[in-house]
Amino acid sequence: MSSIIEVRGLTKSFKEITAVDDLSFTVNEKEVYGFLGPNGAGKSTTIRMLLSLIKPTHGEIRIFGLDLLLHRREILQRIGAIIEKPDLYKYLTAIENLRFFAAMSGLKLDRKQLLEKLEKVGLGERADSKIKTYSQGMKQRLGIAVALVHDPDLIILDEPMNGLDPQGIADIRQLINHLSKDLGKTVFISSHLLSEMEQVADSLLIIHKGRKIAEGNMQQLLNPEHTKIEVETGAAGALERKLGQTTWGAKIISVNGHRLTMQMRKEEVPQFIQELAEMKEDIYGIRRKNSLEDYFLSLTAH
Repeated sequence: MSSIIEVRGLTKSFKEITAVDDLSFTVNEKEVYGFLGPNGAGKSTTIRMLLSLIKPTHGEIRIFGLDLLLHRREILQRIGAIIEKPDLYKYLTAIENLRFFAAMSGLKLDRKQLLEKLEKVGLGERADSKIKTYSQGMKQRLGIAVALVHDPDLIILDEPMNGLDPQGIADIRQLINHLSKDLGKTVFISSHLLSEMEQVADSLLIIHKGRKIAEGNMQQLLNPEHTKIEVETGAAGALERKLGQTTWGAKIISVNGHRLTMQMRKEEVPQFIQELAEMKEDIYGIRRKNSLEDYFLSLTAH
């Protein structure tokens, strides 16, 4: 698998503040690469360096195998990006906005071609509606259509789900999966919505105070062989005794108040839930504890 982004020793300092500190990572072709970190971690600064909006203090960025400093124009022609909220003209229609941004990229697309672009993001039926009538989620999808108008190989999205309602978030999630799995695009996405990143990302980079603290694919970071399940029940002691009479008893690792925590393989979870229901105890909730959120907080809480 070929590398699309290669970053080595990337550093950016603003006087006494080092926003990005000796950062190195690799993004492979056709993957969704999640870029995580708490506020102020250096995510936006890194993305702006990837798009050559600001220059690094030190370090090297190679995209498509080319040095960004030496081949800036050639590289940017193959990238589509949204930084925070997309800039759109609210008194123009979606198709007029798209035509305008296509022209800025040197493209003259007819109505049929523009409609195809809008249909890819689920906006074909609202092509002639003015942007002022769009929901925030629709604006985000149109922003992605603008980023895709020149058919880029790499798409960089900075907080694309920010401010969206649950339906809008689900729409963007579906679109990101479509871009990667169906269209073969490489997607580099920064987000603070950890549960969503867990669903869409193939690989993750977590930074804290400008430095890398974790990188790897989802399977490596969230080991499915050691899945932790927390059961909230009205009588943890009674449930512990019942489980102790089965093979599940050996998987109990703690009992604390009304919560019982177990560790098992991810593939065992459905069977455990089925047998738990058959025990007819009062169960108020079941959650997987080694989620991306748990892992993220364990790394950034100090």
